[in-house]
Amino acid sequence: MALVTDRVATFIKTNQVYLTTTSVGAAARFDHVIGEYLAIREHNMALLMNVEAGEPGRRQFYQSELYQQLCDLLTQLVRDLKPTLSKPACEFQADMLIAMLKGTSLCFSTSMARTVAVRTIGAIARVNGD
Repeated sequence: MALVTDRVATFIKTNQVYLTTTSVGAAARFDHVIGEYLAIREHNMALLMNVEAGEPGRRQFYQSELYQQLCDLLTQLVRDLKPTLSKPACEFQADMLIAMLKGTSLCFSTSMARTVAVRTIGAIARVNGD
């Protein structure tokens, strides 16, 4: 579990720097970070499934500072794509993205996962009336 959490922490730190230093548009930033996230998930699938499926690992992960940092990173991506959304709506969409991207079928099709993620954000925004 320590190996996976170290990799996730590195992913978060690297992409926080990326978001503050890149000059590409919001959609390109989203694609880049989601692609990196999916790569982490794919390379650590067995360990992540164990962490996410069982207690107490799941509870420890989802209540950790690391998970909050992951949520904050994805919330920033959503806010950049949909700047008119409220903060709670962005946070909700980030949580939905994390839940959706846990699926093993999306992990093995990065381009499909990106497409689904973008469409999910759009659909949730329409449902929220934002």
